[in-house]
Amino acid sequence: MSGSRHHFIPRFLQKGFSSRSTNQDVYCWTYSKNKKPFQANIKNVGVETLFYSVASETDLDDKISKEEEANFSPLIDKLRAGSLSADDTVRIAAMLAHFEIRGRHLRSNANILFSELMRTLVTTFTDIAFLESLFTKVMSVKSAMFRKSLRKAGISKQLFNQIMRTNPQAVREFKLKAARDVATAVYEQRTVIPVMIADAIKRGHIKVLAESVSPKKRICRYLNLTFSVREFVGGDLPLGDSIVIFHVAGERQFKPFLDKADRLIAVILPLSSSQYLVGESYEMGSEQYSSLPSEISRCSFEYFISSKNDELTKDLHSRIGSNSHWLVKEEVHKIFAESMDELMDKLPHQARDK
Repeated sequence: MSGSRHHFIPRFLQKGFSSRSTNQDVYCWTYSKNKKPFQANIKNVGVETLFYSVASETDLDDKISKEEEANFSPLIDKLRAGSLSADDTVRIAAMLAHFEIRGRHLRSNANILFSELMRTLVTTFTDIAFLESLFTKVMSVKSAMFRKSLRKAGISKQLFNQIMRTNPQAVREFKLKAARDVATAVYEQRTVIPVMIADAIKRGHIKVLAESVSPKKRICRYLNLTFSVREFVGGDLPLGDSIVIFHVAGERQFKPFLDKADRLIAVILPLSSSQYLVGESYEMGSEQYSSLPSEISRCSFEYFISSKNDELTKDLHSRIGSNSHWLVKEEVHKIFAESMDELMDKLPHQARDK
């Protein structure tokens, strides 16, 4: 059994970035956001208590460890030794798909995204004037959501129009009461909802991994790539907490995740401080990645590890997280605005059920 300490970055990968080692232990330099660099035993790096465990799934960490020990760890050793053939493509694709979704980087980003949405929700839905104005738009027979609510209440479109004509003051009072109810409900749940969201994200992440440690849809995106192992001159290549990074066409050229719409140029996996695996698109040709340490640091969410504690590596420290986000704040607000109808469909009912 693997116990309660679950590594979300496998130690067999971290070993390639060791600063020193003994007969039993391997150490690396850890560069965490807003902290001084420190040398740590890799058994204490990239680890979290019960990271892959919930009540409904308690043996996922064992499943992951079994798969990695049987397939991915030997494959990493083979790649580091410079042995690579076309027959390895399927195994490499499966390993990359696994690394893409196994880490805390994915879960942390999801929590940040939904926390921002929650802040927007609380700010918006505790503004009585805004809610009353919104209900004026929503309380219209032109609104599919409101027509649905009328049907549930057994009120016909004709009856609602009659009420609007004969007793507008009652409608005004209803809108104001509904606005206050929604504001109260959201405000009272402001501390509970983020915890519920974080728990739901964890359960969703674990469910995906439990179904397959290497999802087939993600594997398919890598099968048509040309893989090679390259030397990194200088031997100062770090390993970020996203594990892999993606080179894509567009303004944001390097990302710690891959969207469905992204045009993939290459996927990059650091193997050691002096080697990296690159899988390139046939369309794009080859490219040398001299700026790779900087891109890895920028795509790291919380930290990266390195074999070095020199000035060049220290210079990367301040760049951690600058390109690790899924979405910028403006895009989060756009998603929220586009989801307003659905939120309004749920929140008023919840408020009235209080």
